[in-house]
Amino acid sequence: MRQYRDLDALMRYFLRGLAWATMALMPARIAAQGTPPLAAQNPSPMVENTRPHERLVQRELAGISRTFVGPAEKPVELFIPQKTHSSTSVDLVLHFHGASWIPNQAVSALSANGTPTIAATVNVGTGSGAYDRAFADPAVYDALLAAVMRELSTATGQPTRINHVTLVGFSAGHGAVRAILRNPTHFASVAAVVLIDGMHTSYIPEGTALANGGSIDTTNLVAFANFARAAMRGEKRFLVTHSEIFPGTYASTTETADWLLTALNLRRTPTLATGPRGTQQLSGMRSGNFELLGYAGNSAPDHIDQFHSMPELLARLGAAPNPALVGSWTLVSRLDSGTTGTTGTLPADGALGADPISFLTYDTFGNVSAQLMARRRTADTPKPVVATQSDPNNSAPSGGYDAYFGHYTVDVAAGTVTHELLGALAPADAGRKLTRHFALDGDVLRLWFETTRADGTPVRRTLTWNRVR
Repeated sequence: MRQYRDLDALMRYFLRGLAWATMALMPARIAAQGTPPLAAQNPSPMVENTRPHERLVQRELAGISRTFVGPAEKPVELFIPQKTHSSTSVDLVLHFHGASWIPNQAVSALSANGTPTIAATVNVGTGSGAYDRAFADPAVYDALLAAVMRELSTATGQPTRINHVTLVGFSAGHGAVRAILRNPTHFASVAAVVLIDGMHTSYIPEGTALANGGSIDTTNLVAFANFARAAMRGEKRFLVTHSEIFPGTYASTTETADWLLTALNLRRTPTLATGPRGTQQLSGMRSGNFELLGYAGNSAPDHIDQFHSMPELLARLGAAPNPALVGSWTLVSRLDSGTTGTTGTLPADGALGADPISFLTYDTFGNVSAQLMARRRTADTPKPVVATQSDPNNSAPSGGYDAYFGHYTVDVAAGTVTHELLGALAPADAGRKLTRHFALDGDVLRLWFETTRADGTPVRRTLTWNRVR
């Protein structure tokens, strides 16, 4: 029953926070205006049973928990899943606002699926302003990271470094995220951001909703727009969710999401889909590594639904480039298996041959490039007769040569890496996505996928690569 008491406490905390934020943003002069201000919902008191409002169940997690004093002299709760204890490098999810056991469950799932990840949860008070003020001094964030690394190394008994930092702001917690991103050095170092129903800002004049002639104060949104542009270029990863809650005296997450899309010259697509925790998705938009999801609901349970969706949202964000995958690789072998009437493997056929000279590169920003050339390529190597799209799982070579570049994403749970081709030697290949299963063993990388040989026989093709040192 503890999880239900925790949920009730979180709900009361959320309602008090919204009420406080509303009073703080409502100036006395609003009462003197001729047009009465819109009533605040904070959120709507309506009771509805359309959606199930499913909740995660708090449970014991294998790992190490530590607490230390952090920003604003508030405790920081650090959780190190058992799967990460032997890792000398980990990813960090830095979560702002809300019970720590939810982000702890999220990083446990990531670690179990092959991406060593730890969580640090920070709660500094009520309202986004409290979080913004707590991190207004850039040195506070630096000190927080240093403390996390110190506690991590102490807990594991070995020096451990942090590879990628993901900032997660739920509700008022987005105030810390925007303060951190305002610093150029911190902006550059943060790999990903998730905002869970919490991207708010003031109206201009304060307390005057758009329907009453007000406008949105974009001061607190500029950093998010800049981060979204970087994600669209593939340099970062950014996921924003929002509900339909209308606070009344300050901008809703729907209104700020609309402003953000307009600033980026993007449009959302209406949709009807079931999301995690029984949520109902109404809209979506994706451009590069930036995604925005709109959900139904204007009540407190709808708000909490999204917080409990954190494990799924982090998985949807996509894993950061696997640090072991990053680097340059040369091809060792290219073999087919599973051909009809044969056992074992055969050299791969096709224009490139079984042993092309090949170079594959993954960088830390999610970019990939590949070049393959037939080893015995000559000036009279024939070119394809028709420049059409190649096999569904392959790019098309021309004259014994193949090349492409683009972005890549890793699906930890599935054990796959997907290459999204921005440019390619064959015009028909640009824009395609090629997904490969992968396995790493030190400096040896195996990629495999289903395809067909030249005679149409289905096979599994395996490419083995060695890391370039």
